Amino acid sequence: MTARATFFTVFMLLVGFGIALGVPQAQAKDVHNFYLISHGGPGDPFWSIVIKGMKDMEKQLGGKVKATYLGPQKHSIEILLDFLDTALASNPDGIGITISSVEPLEKPLRRIIKEKKIPVISFNTGDPRSLDERIPVLTHIGQQEFDSGVGAAKRMLEGFTPKRLLIATHKPGTVFSRERIGGIMSVVQKHKTKIPAEAIDVTLDPAKGVEILKSYLIKHPDTDALIGVGTMPTHYGIDFIKEKNLKGKIKLGGYDVDQKIVDAIKDDICLFTIDQQPYLQGYLTLEWLYLVAKYGFRPPPDLPTGPLVIDKSSLEVVRKGMEEGVYRKQ
Repeated sequence: MTARATFFTVFMLLVGFGIALGVPQAQAKDVHNFYLISHGGPGDPFWSIVIKGMKDMEKQLGGKVKATYLGPQKHSIEILLDFLDTALASNPDGIGITISSVEPLEKPLRRIIKEKKIPVISFNTGDPRSLDERIPVLTHIGQQEFDSGVGAAKRMLEGFTPKRLLIATHKPGTVFSRERIGGIMSVVQKHKTKIPAEAIDVTLDPAKGVEILKSYLIKHPDTDALIGVGTMPTHYGIDFIKEKNLKGKIKLGGYDVDQKIVDAIKDDICLFTIDQQPYLQGYLTLEWLYLVAKYGFRPPPDLPTGPLVIDKSSLEVVRKGMEEGVYRKQ
């Protein structure tokens, strides 16, 4: 069989497989209308990169789609549900959504998918349950959060065994926080040396966050490793280490990419950070919503955009990305 014939056979099998799985039927429309709904507001520097990815794909599709991003200024599941109603009122061709809390979103999303037959993709934060249990979105585009925690812990433990590890979170109870912490703990607990480790809430207040870290170190002066499971707790860690002159005494690992974290890695204050490539989350979510609506294509169940470990060896690539706007500076 020739390569072309083989490709055609595989393609037809995939199309048939997609039809059997109930992929939404392709639509013949001039302009498709899509919504990306998130728990993060457009004023947040992290989400501005997701929006840029969405907008860049919208431009590349050359007027074939209209993409709208909806996100609250402050995290609120009630507002997110209101945004979902707003999107439904316009009879969209597809919806991308962050599943920041499974319980309140499960019933409405299952109804939208099964009864209204609207294609739904989760991005950034997905349902962490197994494939047969989770909300039946077409795919999840984002970081596998548990795996990211595993990656963070393994990088921290490369050639180093902490006397005590502290994990700092600013949003305890959220899916991403629980999964990241769980991944870190899974590695630490299997380590040949019993490493004391715990997670604490450092709040959304920078001043309080740094003070909480100071208080923890007073109670546990043997702490020599810290992982912040988000931008804010990573920033707190940087400020804490600078203020207390602890460079070289506490190893810091973090999450996300901005100028402050990049500078801290360059200056040997932060060892590494975990990047989930948020630009791709906006870009690929809109791309796949369009491909599903236009052609009836079926994506794989998961499209990981991370985790990517960034350390001193990869800073030059990150700087170029900042110049292009695919990494944030703030």
